[in-house]
Amino acid sequence: MVQRGPPRAPVRAPGAPAPRHRPFVKLKLQVLKRFIFWDYPRASWQYDVMVGIIVIFVMLTPRWWFRDQPRTPLVSSIAVLPAEHGNSVYWVEPELLADLPKDQQTQKLTGLLKNFTHQKQVTVTRVEPIADSDGETKGYMVFAKP
Repeated sequence: MVQRGPPRAPVRAPGAPAPRHRPFVKLKLQVLKRFIFWDYPRASWQYDVMVGIIVIFVMLTPRWWFRDQPRTPLVSSIAVLPAEHGNSVYWVEPELLADLPKDQQTQKLTGLLKNFTHQKQVTVTRVEPIADSDGETKGYMVFAKP
């Protein structure tokens, strides 16, 4: 009788032990297990390969995969505080005014507040630096009129 189609697997006799995995498959599973559990000693070539794979992944992964965006300075660097006597009061982080003389601070703040509030006319009336007990500037209270 001629057999057609793919060869059939031999039928196991009742009570016979199950066939063993091939050594190659077992070796692959063992390597995968050691890789997942990071079971290689430092300075071995396997350890170096794993570190290399991680570094390549970190360097070549596109930023949009993780929705990583650069920090926009206006989002968290300016905050609106409760208003006082018709003025608008804002908290401004010190990084926005770093290394600027007093006369240029007002001009820069006016431009930043125009962008932040989306108003064409903003007049900065007063800028008060807020310092901690060591004298380090922690931020600025900015008073402006719309």
